[in-house]
Amino acid sequence: MSIMLLPKILGCVWILCLLSPEIHGQCTKPATSENAVIHGSDILKDTFDIDSAVRLVCHHGYEPTSGSPRRLVCGNNNTWSPGPERFTCQKKSCGHPGELANGHYEFPNGVEFGAVITAVCNTGHFAIGEKQRSCLGDGQWDGGNFVCEVVKCEPPKPIPNGQPRPPVNEMYEYGQAVQYVCNGDNTMLGASDTVHCLENGSWSDVPRCAKVVCIRPDIPNARLVEGGSGPYGYKYTLRYECNVGYKMTSDGEMTCLEHGWSSTPNCEAVECPNPGTTNAIITDRAGGPYGYSAILTYKCQDGHRLVGSTQLKCGSDGQWSSKPPTCQVVECPNPGTTNAIITDGAGGPYGVSAILTYRCQAGHPLVGSPQLTCGSDGQWSSKPPTCQAVGCPQPGTTNATIYEGADGPYVPGAVLEYKCHNEFWHPLVGSPQLKCGSDGQWSSKPPTCQDVSIWKIIGIAVLAVLVLVVVCCIVWWCYTCLSVVLSSPLSLDLVLNQFYSQWAGHWAAIGGIFALCPTESISAAIGGIFALCPTER
Repeated sequence: MSIMLLPKILGCVWILCLLSPEIHGQCTKPATSENAVIHGSDILKDTFDIDSAVRLVCHHGYEPTSGSPRRLVCGNNNTWSPGPERFTCQKKSCGHPGELANGHYEFPNGVEFGAVITAVCNTGHFAIGEKQRSCLGDGQWDGGNFVCEVVKCEPPKPIPNGQPRPPVNEMYEYGQAVQYVCNGDNTMLGASDTVHCLENGSWSDVPRCAKVVCIRPDIPNARLVEGGSGPYGYKYTLRYECNVGYKMTSDGEMTCLEHGWSSTPNCEAVECPNPGTTNAIITDRAGGPYGYSAILTYKCQDGHRLVGSTQLKCGSDGQWSSKPPTCQVVECPNPGTTNAIITDGAGGPYGVSAILTYRCQAGHPLVGSPQLTCGSDGQWSSKPPTCQAVGCPQPGTTNATIYEGADGPYVPGAVLEYKCHNEFWHPLVGSPQLKCGSDGQWSSKPPTCQDVSIWKIIGIAVLAVLVLVVVCCIVWWCYTCLSVVLSSPLSLDLVLNQFYSQWAGHWAAIGGIFALCPTESISAAIGGIFALCPTER
């Protein structure tokens, strides 16, 4: 029985021997991060006892990152503390290698372990030494004996008809310049009179010295506006303008160069373009060409009016003086209305030669032309006529005065009243009234005022004398009667009878005097009157 169990016991022991060390209280080899390893001989172990410690380090060219634990301890729970993953490594930095005189470094991969930098010299300098440097595992750059030397040029050489301006140095560095001068009356040719030491140790293009002379050109149809009479040296510039009627087809400036003038101005005759067509007719120069000062004359057909200029002139700038004219149909405006009646042509439109005929109603004469004709200028031949109302004409003037109705109008039935200034001396001869009849005629001719008559003056004088005599007689007899009454106690009846008897003959005499005037002699009449007066008391 015991013999049969022995193989099983040995098998169990073997299994226990193969079981993980964790069962026995051990830690396995810690798994390190990239570029990290176990320091020393511990790197050869696969298991570690409880409370044993290991130290981690970085590969060559690397260093622990900040905060990474350097020591790991195997704990009772068969795990490392702190965890190995917390220990990390980074590349060492070599830093900036420092400034490079007359050059600089290029850093395509940075400045960490394994990086390679390249030294580059500035323009005009050349490299001496190894250009590349590497960042080593100890954080240092290898090399360091690289330098940049300045490029140098030999003294420039003389040129035909010229040489470098003295003094001339034995050697020139990159970028230095030397000026050339020409001998005598030679002219410096080329872009510049100065040469520079280039980066390859050679000089820039040297100028040339040569004698340059240009003669004055003959430019047809042009005039010189800027520049002397010549001859002309290098780079001398002339400027031309074309004569009137010509235009410049190239640059008006020309410059004297090594092999002659840079260009030649060209003046071509100015031509105006075809003016185009309108409904106006070109009567002269149609078809072109239209050179400077060419004139086109336009007209319109009858019954049309030209709108615009009758002539177009080609200017020195190749442009016409104005746009081509056009033709518009001529129409006269509406003539307006009067009291005359249009019997023919009313309503329009009123083209050229249109005729309007007017008339008046019966009894009203037409004042103006009975016909209006529309002219080619769009104007009527005259103003529209009017119809005059029936009336009498001005009656004319005499020495009689119109004191009523003088201002008119003299329509049928109108009455004019006449008078004289002093009708006693100037009596009115004729009717004092004139009446306008329905036939437009006055009822009679205007009256006049008669001039003063000599006989009338004589008669008035005689009458005045007669009145004076009568007054004198009356006074005389009154005086006589009063004397009789006062001196005699006669009765009033007796006095009156006596007065009557004495004056009875006198009244007859007075009547005879009136009968005699003015056919009898005035002196005889006056004598007879005085003979009648009583001579006694």
